[in-house]
Amino acid sequence: MLCLIGLNYKNSSIEEREKLAVPKSQVGSALRYFIERAGVRECVLLSTCNRFELYCSIEARSGGALVIKAVAEYFKTLSVRADERFYTLFDAAAARHLFSVASGLDSMIIGESQILSQVKHAYSSACEARTTGYMLNKLFHQAIKTGKMARSETAIGRRCASVSSAAVAAAKNELGDLSSFSALIIGAGETAELSMECLIKSGIKKAAVISRTMERAFALGEKYGSESFDFSSLYKIIRDYDIIISSTDSPHFIVEYDKYKAAAAKTRGRRQVIIDIAVPRDIDPEISSIKGVKLFNIDDIGAIITENVSARKKAAAAAAKLIDAEAGRFLDWYEGRSVKPFIEKFRSNVEKIVETELDKFVRKLPEDFKNKDKSLNALKQAIINRICGGPIARALNCPDKSKIHACIKNFECFFNLDSENGCGEKKPSRKE
Repeated sequence: MLCLIGLNYKNSSIEEREKLAVPKSQVGSALRYFIERAGVRECVLLSTCNRFELYCSIEARSGGALVIKAVAEYFKTLSVRADERFYTLFDAAAARHLFSVASGLDSMIIGESQILSQVKHAYSSACEARTTGYMLNKLFHQAIKTGKMARSETAIGRRCASVSSAAVAAAKNELGDLSSFSALIIGAGETAELSMECLIKSGIKKAAVISRTMERAFALGEKYGSESFDFSSLYKIIRDYDIIISSTDSPHFIVEYDKYKAAAAKTRGRRQVIIDIAVPRDIDPEISSIKGVKLFNIDDIGAIITENVSARKKAAAAAAKLIDAEAGRFLDWYEGRSVKPFIEKFRSNVEKIVETELDKFVRKLPEDFKNKDKSLNALKQAIINRICGGPIARALNCPDKSKIHACIKNFECFFNLDSENGCGEKKPSRKE
């Protein structure tokens, strides 16, 4: 059966999730450890900054506790009783959860796109480690497909929902395609880095970073292949860029009206979009009066975020329906696997009976009828299909999927398909 154990941003602190982080170079050995120590058949690890989730194929529900124990043993830095907070899901619930994760519905920011690539990477790593099999291959293929469908068939990922992405969206609204424009980021903290990521994803032609801490500016610039500047050169370069995004923790304006106006005089009338996402503000609001300048502050950006989060929540309802449908398809496939041996056994039993009885009948026919093999074979298949059709359909369409095994057992009893007589009684011997 399918089992998921995990922790995410909803039920754990970042300190706890940090202790569950597995370096990429160690994912393969970790997966093999879980398979060996927990006795699972298949295993995929999804580890991100917001979640640690282990998807496994196990024999029975009791195996879930063994998986949690193996995880606690592997991560010796886990706090006392931290393992008690792992959530455990099985079969349909586990599949639906993964489909929601891949679609961005379970993310901190609804519809964010990075999680789908993380799901793909987790599956790829497990394939390289040879810890996947029939069940998890099917599960992750369908999860990735569902994640793509959610983004292409609903509006779940079409609008930004973070301050940094909203800042870039504001620039796009003003300038259109950013591939022919340049941007300067003031600041080198987390928000500045996210802004850099969003700009690069948007196809910005050129990006640079400037900070009061040159080391951080250099590190950020080196990471993204961008120029970095010392803060002393701010007014020398500020008018060289089409877009300015500022996000420092300064208690006062770092771009002052008089100094900016003097710099702007050299490039009179040039269009420039300035986005101030700092609190307190970095940019003197009077700068918006200078010709060619369009200034946004955090309240302007907040309106974009609110609008887009609202739109994503509406899209999430449509995505949830899609996820339910795809999870249902996976469950049908999954339960169908357990029905397959019954179908093969039942059909084989019926074929033997039909062939035996048909042979008896054919022996009594005139010679010219016996030679009509095609007609007789067609008749045989028609009889087999007619007899098997109803029971097989009922087994496959058992309304309560959790009772499908009991349903199959009843059919085996009724049609005497067990090595015993199906009802648990030993077949009497001829001597008896």
